[in-house]
Amino acid sequence: MRRDVEMTFMEHLEELRDRIVYCLYAIVPAMAISFSFAKPLLKFITDHARRHGVGKGQDAWQVDLSISPIYGPFFTLRPEALANNTLQTLSPVEFPIQYMKVAFVASIFLVFPFIMLQVWRFVEPGLKDAERKYIGPFLLFSWLFFIFGGLFAYFGMLEVAVPMLLSFGEGITVNAWSLGNYVSFVLRMFLAFGIVFEMPVIAALLSILGIVTPEFLRHYRRYAILIMAIVAAILTPPDPWTMMLMGVPLLMLYEVSILVSKFFQRKPMDLNPKT
Repeated sequence: MRRDVEMTFMEHLEELRDRIVYCLYAIVPAMAISFSFAKPLLKFITDHARRHGVGKGQDAWQVDLSISPIYGPFFTLRPEALANNTLQTLSPVEFPIQYMKVAFVASIFLVFPFIMLQVWRFVEPGLKDAERKYIGPFLLFSWLFFIFGGLFAYFGMLEVAVPMLLSFGEGITVNAWSLGNYVSFVLRMFLAFGIVFEMPVIAALLSILGIVTPEFLRHYRRYAILIMAIVAAILTPPDPWTMMLMGVPLLMLYEVSILVSKFFQRKPMDLNPKT
């Protein structure tokens, strides 16, 4: 991008298009590399469903007729499992498609610093020379927060959400989940939590650009809480525990964003410099 040169709206759109294309160029080879690790990754992300008994369902009661020489004929009831603990594939190509989805999301995690580098390059002309030095911490912390978000989704959200969702149909249905639907659900959680955990990093960038200030974030805190509650309701399963499990980190990240914004806020220009 050309520095210190005013660009038209169309030139900004062209620059944005180029940055998106660069990201795609990075994702394609990373996806090819990730594809070789797709099987262990698939086992990893389906662990919660297999461990908590997807496919096992509620035990059925088998009625047996027995005859006792003392009491005569009588009936006994014994539980009988309806199915085993497995996810189901519903089409011949469903399993390889899951490989591709897992490899695609894994490639995003791998090249995320490069993606954020393109974000930085896009906004860099609007930065002062002293502000451009933050590129290193920006790339590092954006990657770390994105990974932390994915880890929180796996070890926090899914650990609560999967058994909660299984309990909804207990005694009524067999939880025979599709592999494709479950993998899509987990990958959405990874990406959603990874993105929302970027809140402090985005707040720092917007503060450097002078778009937001700590006072702005404090003033609109109540509206932000409402928006975060709506986001938690949309991105999580329909139960209060998982909503709270996402809502509480969002609120904490918002408070951290205020502190980060205070540190990185753009200093006002001195209109009366000393001579």
